[in-house]
This record gives sequence, structure tokens and C-alpha cells, in this order.
Amino acid sequence: MIYCNFIDKKTGYLFLFDESNSRIQLTKLLKTVDGGQTWIEQQLESAPSTSYWKEDIICAKMIDEKVGLIAGSHYSDENFSSRTYITADGGLTWSGIDIQYPQNAFELGLGCEEACDILYEDGQYILICKFRKDGSDIFVKYTSTDLKTWTEIQ
Repeated sequence: MIYCNFIDKKTGYLFLFDESNSRIQLTKLLKTVDGGQTWIEQQLESAPSTSYWKEDIICAKMIDEKVGLIAGSHYSDENFSSRTYITADGGLTWSGIDIQYPQNAFELGLGCEEACDILYEDGQYILICKFRKDGSDIFVKYTSTDLKTWTEIQ
């Protein structure tokens, strides 16, 4: 699998994943600073790898030269942090994101949950998660200033 995103006209990232032995693993992260003419491999000390990711990576992107997100599909009865990883050092190391389900998730009958985007606005990181209910998507936002503690935006 290959995912690519640009944070500006010249700076972009290419995520290369290997799918083997029921695992999906980030094997290379490449960066360009010249609009894609040349690519430089970024060092990976700890790369996300799990046998629990389903068939897809939902999101693989950098939002600036330090912060990025990799998220795989999963379901509400499974551990969110084992499929949702964040980097704050340009991709060198990755750690799981631990968030709480929305307060009324079970009352609302929310099912499948997955992180689908990350943004930075007004000094805060915003993680957008998608839930399924009766065949429809419901989006819930979480905010953080330190990329460790996430709070649901009401």
C-alpha cells in the first residue's frame, strides 16, 4: 500500500506499507522538499505494525514536518490505540492514541469507529473519528494540545 500527501507545494510524504503474514507495517517513509522530483528516506526507529489492522489503512498523512497520523479500520469492541498511531518527531517514532468513546456511544448504538483525519487549528490538534450507526456515518471530534491527552469536543 502507498499513501502520499503534501503539506505545501514542495513538501510531501510517501508512506510505504508492507502487507504480509496478516500484518500491515510501515516499511518506509519518504520525504520530498522539491515537489516530488527527489525523495529522501526518513529514519524509522519504531514503525507501526499490527496484525489487528483490517484490510485498509484509513489515513496516513503528515500535517507538518513533525506531526503525522496512521490509522487503520477497527470496530468499537476493539482497542482504538492498537490501530491509531501518531508521530511528533517527523516519523522517527510512533505511539498509539488512546481516546475514550463518546459519552453516549452505547446509548446511540454507535458501531465501527476509526480515525479518519487530523488537523491543526488555533493551537490545537483535532482528531476526527467516524462511527457507524444504522448504515450512516457520524463524526466525532477530539482535541489535544500535547498529542497525548484527547478530549471529545461537545
